[in-house]
Amino acid sequence: MAQLKTPSYCIIYNRAVKLVKTLDGGLAVYVYSPEEDEFKLAIGLLHRFFCGGTETDEVSEEEFNAYVAKQRAEVKRKRGILSLDEVAG
Repeated sequence: MAQLKTPSYCIIYNRAVKLVKTLDGGLAVYVYSPEEDEFKLAIGLLHRFFCGGTETDEVSEEEFNAYVAKQRAEVKRKRGILSLDEVAG
């Protein structure tokens, strides 16, 4: 079995997905839900870290965090919730 680098970050079908090691040495996959502003367990996407695919883009941690921030801001914009910096910018 191929060794996976953890943590690993991907954008899969325009969704931010991360692979992390669990405390017991296993693996967990989490997908970001912008509507709920939280990461949810998505072990069904584990194969994407092994096999990739046309809709799977591996990204750096910085790119991943920027993507999550962009999704978070978009939901806030749609809900009409903006910070003072976002209103001024």
